[in-house]
Amino acid sequence: MIEIGIDPVAFVLDGVLDIGSHWYWILGGVGGALLVFVLLVSAFMEKYKLDDRSPLARALIISPLVLVAAIAIFSVLTLEFTIRWYGIIAAIGTAVVIGLPLLWARGKDIGVTRDQILSAAPWCLVGGIVFSRLIHVIDQWHLYYPDNLRGIVGFEGMGIFGAIIGATLVGVAYGRIRKLPVGRIADFVAPAVILGQAIGRVGCNINGCCYGKPSDLPWAVFYTHPNSEAIQNGVAQAVHPTAAYELIWDLIVFGILWSLRGRLKREGALFLVYLIAYSVGRLFISMYRDNDPFLFGLVEAQVVSILVLLVSVPMLIWLYKRRPSETAPAASQDSEE
Repeated sequence: MIEIGIDPVAFVLDGVLDIGSHWYWILGGVGGALLVFVLLVSAFMEKYKLDDRSPLARALIISPLVLVAAIAIFSVLTLEFTIRWYGIIAAIGTAVVIGLPLLWARGKDIGVTRDQILSAAPWCLVGGIVFSRLIHVIDQWHLYYPDNLRGIVGFEGMGIFGAIIGATLVGVAYGRIRKLPVGRIADFVAPAVILGQAIGRVGCNINGCCYGKPSDLPWAVFYTHPNSEAIQNGVAQAVHPTAAYELIWDLIVFGILWSLRGRLKREGALFLVYLIAYSVGRLFISMYRDNDPFLFGLVEAQVVSILVLLVSVPMLIWLYKRRPSETAPAASQDSEE
């Protein structure tokens, strides 16, 4: 048995402003207004075919980041905020997801430019945050309905599958609107995405969340710090280190994707391999997770894994049944530096 006694709490911030109990309405109003503004500017740019390098385009690219920064600053100023190591490590993982592709694309003619990555990344980030929260709320709906509907808006509880699905859907939609090579970009960032997930699981192990069912195996973990989520949830025995299982699987998937880079001749194929490989691993690892059944005796992650596989596997087969000319669209003007 392995004991984990690390304090998951890094530090606590006390809000310096008091705006009462209506902060969520203010935050939602400001965020909604900014989002509507960004969408209107995007439609204007598309209609008049403005260049991505124009000042207006640059403003559009950074607008989602401004929204996220505004939420963070607002929260620090108005709320009592506990910063856990999980959040810090998740932020590092997110930086890796965005930063590594930018580093890989630097000074190389590989059909993907840094401008394309930078333009899509903020939108994928926002989509990932929203969907990761949504999938958690759906899984834990009994905690919010009917007595805690206000708790739906928040960051305490996220689902990685929601982040993957949200970032993918928003990224594809944005890429189609901006006429970017979506499959090529997705393939390019896939290894960085799974590596970022592996880094995030380090935070899970420290936080004491995403733990497994009771186990007497030699590598079972026992959380001892009172701030650990496992202890706060009443877990008083050794459990499967499912967060560590997934960390190891993520690193294996990273190795697979890295070895396949440049070898798959269909755009989007590597990203689909990522979705398939991660889903297979998550399907089996979730058998050892301590989660309530969601549907047909399966936990939510297993249901989502199956759905992702039902979509991704046929798509991969379809890609390879099509002629190469049909799956490799010409690079858009955005790819020219």
